[in-house]
Amino acid sequence: MAAIMAAGSARRLRSGGMIWTPIVARSPLLQPLRSAKTRLADKAATCRSLSTERPPTPTSFTWKPVSHQGVTVELAGSEAAQDDLSRDLAAHLKVWKLEGRKAVWLPLEVDTFHLAKTASALGFKFHHAKGAKATMYTWLPDEIPDKVPPFGFHQVGVGALVLNQRNEILLVKEKHSQYDRWKMPGGLVDPGELLPDGAKREVFEETGIRAEFRSVLAFWQRTISADQSDLYTVCRLECMQDPSQLRIHFDPNEIRAATWMPVEEYLAEHDHPMLRTVLERSFPTPSKREEEAAFLPFFELAPEDLQMHPSKPTTFQSFFATRRTEAV
Repeated sequence: MAAIMAAGSARRLRSGGMIWTPIVARSPLLQPLRSAKTRLADKAATCRSLSTERPPTPTSFTWKPVSHQGVTVELAGSEAAQDDLSRDLAAHLKVWKLEGRKAVWLPLEVDTFHLAKTASALGFKFHHAKGAKATMYTWLPDEIPDKVPPFGFHQVGVGALVLNQRNEILLVKEKHSQYDRWKMPGGLVDPGELLPDGAKREVFEETGIRAEFRSVLAFWQRTISADQSDLYTVCRLECMQDPSQLRIHFDPNEIRAATWMPVEEYLAEHDHPMLRTVLERSFPTPSKREEEAAFLPFFELAPEDLQMHPSKPTTFQSFFATRRTEAV
């Protein structure tokens, strides 16, 4: 009881003594029990509310649960059903909120774009658009900040440092560039495309050369605008074909010139800040390399398939630092 009783306060003097009034304090030991009871009571109240307030099956849409406790709404095709969207959606938003769901997604197509105004009045806002489709969403919890990430706030580019068996580097000059200098073939990675695939595709599209991805050597980053950043990765590729059979067929719409050039010649006569830095810092200098030895980097990020979940066979292509001592 001593842990529960607090010292009293002297209210008044009486017969030469003090009368102490004990005050019952809230023991911290009882707080977890109190919190658990409160949660159970809240859950029971929610269940009662859901059983009495669950709206009828909507006529204007169907819905399905998605990841991260979300919901995707699929609109009905008929205009008559769509007229009931405001009523149906408002009723279900209340239920989904009580159920603890978080983001509600509303895809729109050309024939349903006019419903964006109805959805906006219920708290929906645009998240992204692509082609003839747009997607709106609303965040339900009041006590949790909106955790939905913005859409498309990075663009990813790739440059390909391609070497053949003669230790020549594949170089291009862009048709519309303001700089007249040799550079690596490369460009933006397509949506859903991985770095190795993007590097190989760009090399083939710009030069007609097929090469195999080997590693990541470097990357740079910059801010394009207030809401978009740019990441550019330099990848090492190898062309294993006989150099005498390597014929360049460059794209005249993008490329003004393309060539194979010995690494030593490039370093002596040409300059591109990123390419030169990668060659000088990642590879041995010509004087330290045997003439017939393959031109390989000291360090690189080599690909490795990593199984992220022990119970699932799916692997993620990852990149880890690798040191090549024989390159010295």
